[in-house]
Order: sequence, then structure tokens, then C-alpha cells
Amino acid sequence: MTWGVAAGDQAVLEYRRIDDTVDYAWGVETSDVGGTPATELRLSLPEGMVAATRRYGTHFYADAGTAGVGLALVLAGDPFLRLYKSDLSNWTSTTSDNTRTGGSIRVRVR
Repeated sequence: MTWGVAAGDQAVLEYRRIDDTVDYAWGVETSDVGGTPATELRLSLPEGMVAATRRYGTHFYADAGTAGVGLALVLAGDPFLRLYKSDLSNWTSTTSDNTRTGGSIRVRVR
């Protein structure tokens, strides 16, 4: 699966690091999904950071225009955030800039 996120698609992408803890916020608008369908979208953690522990959160999304609240997950050792839909189904392939996600999560990093 590919997730096409251009610079103009990032409405919010910011973080604050204090010691080994990062508060990470994102808002991706008008993006597209393609390739082989999959259940997760991945968003890189900032500055090559790697998660030290597993963390769960939520995110608001629109999948091909259908809104929902899904799972945001970071696994220990991952350099990225995993984004799932509420029913854990595949993300829909789109070409109309109608895949969106936004949320925030606190992650311990190493």
C-alpha cells in the first residue's frame, strides 16, 4: 500500500520532546491511498526517533470521505505510528484527495 502525502497535505505535523517523551500531533488532509489494500497507514515518528514502549491512542479519519475514529498504535522498536480504521478493515484506494487523519499521541522514545 502507498499513501501519497504531499507537503501541502500536512495541515499539522508537530512534536515536543521532553527527556524521553514525545508529544506528537498530526493532521493530514487531501491525501490519497493506492497499491495493494492494507489495514494500516504509517506515519513516521519525527527526526528518526524510535518508540521505547507500546502506546495506544485514537485518531479521527476520513476514508474515501467516510468519517470515523480509529486506533493509533506505536509498537516498541518502531520508527512509525500505525493508523487503523475503527473496524480494522483495509483503507480504500483513492485518487480524489479524500483520505484524512488527525490526532495526537504521547510516546516514550529511545
